[in-house]
Amino acid sequence: MPALETRSLSKWFGGLTAVDGVDLDVDPGEILGLIGPNGAGKSTTLGLISGFLPPSAGQVLLDGTDVTGHPPHRLASRGLARMFQQNVLFGSCTVYDSVQIGAHLQAVGSGPRAVLRALAGRRRASVAHDVWNALDFAGLADDADTLATSLPHGKKRLLGLAITLAGRPKVLLLDEPVTGMNADETRTMLGIVSRLRDERGMTLVLVEHNMEAVMSICDRICVLNFGRRIAYGTPAEVSDDPAVIDAYLGVGTDDFVNL
Repeated sequence: MPALETRSLSKWFGGLTAVDGVDLDVDPGEILGLIGPNGAGKSTTLGLISGFLPPSAGQVLLDGTDVTGHPPHRLASRGLARMFQQNVLFGSCTVYDSVQIGAHLQAVGSGPRAVLRALAGRRRASVAHDVWNALDFAGLADDADTLATSLPHGKKRLLGLAITLAGRPKVLLLDEPVTGMNADETRTMLGIVSRLRDERGMTLVLVEHNMEAVMSICDRICVLNFGRRIAYGTPAEVSDDPAVIDAYLGVGTDDFVNL
């Protein structure tokens, strides 16, 4: 049974079709790459899966259960979390506090009262364990007392990942996790993503424009163009697909990974 599945998932904004009948099936412990030209519907698809956008049609299933239209905090409580393109920072909080607050917001929804209820309802030792575990895995344990806004960009991206990990997700959606990173930061992030699959058995969906990164760590790849799925397969299969090559401005396969 797929860990995550979409069936004819669609989203219309007035007369514009942003996502058009997309079918996905992501196996447990798999990294699925979701790629396509700008405006192909990748981030919108993640928004539909993660509950931040209501679908116009179709279904989202998590471990075989229909969760279509469920709000993000309900999906997080079932083990699905999302890391956004933008860095998520909580005002003047430290790195530690940002991860702690982020974990509770995923579980119970937004708002200070919800966070306070969550803090009161969980043992402090359990909360601390989840936070330190996430910080350690993301390589940020030594930055726990650092002001989150003072981190360099690469570590801010890692903080966004740690915030999602503290909620102990089973399925993680990553929206351009290496955007703005230099080569060393990119290798660090990709190494952590690979470890999430290999060491924790996590299921991941990765939206990314860095094709070299996608081809290097993804088990399978889904290609979108104008909101529609045009290819689905292994990196080798997708990179040789004529429809994919045409969608990427007609470049040859040797140049495809450099887009």
